[in-house]
Amino acid sequence: MKLDDTFDFAGKGEVILTINNLDAPVQRLVNKTSPNETIEISERILLPSEERPGLALYLCPDREQWLAERVAQGIEAGLYKHGYLIKFSNAQWRFLLIANGFCNHRIQAQANKPRSVIIPL
Repeated sequence: MKLDDTFDFAGKGEVILTINNLDAPVQRLVNKTSPNETIEISERILLPSEERPGLALYLCPDREQWLAERVAQGIEAGLYKHGYLIKFSNAQWRFLLIANGFCNHRIQAQANKPRSVIIPL
């Protein structure tokens, strides 16, 4: 796979995907009430901040999973997967594993054939 490759999975030219970014998925926290407010995560982060850590969110390489730990207690607070909610600083944040602009899509409806396309977010 390389940039600008196109895929026509149906083979009829109805839904065509074009690869425009080959970057690895990026982990983000998205504020549930203010979706424009996001926090990008590399392999670990202290929340709400490094100065006042309450929760450590990190990628455990042995288990290949995202975990959280309450800093004060040193107790594992949970396993996090795509879409899970995390609460800190009186706000809920959604944990997302996403690709930045992985592909564009073009939908071409044929005459007299209405199409419904559902793209999960």
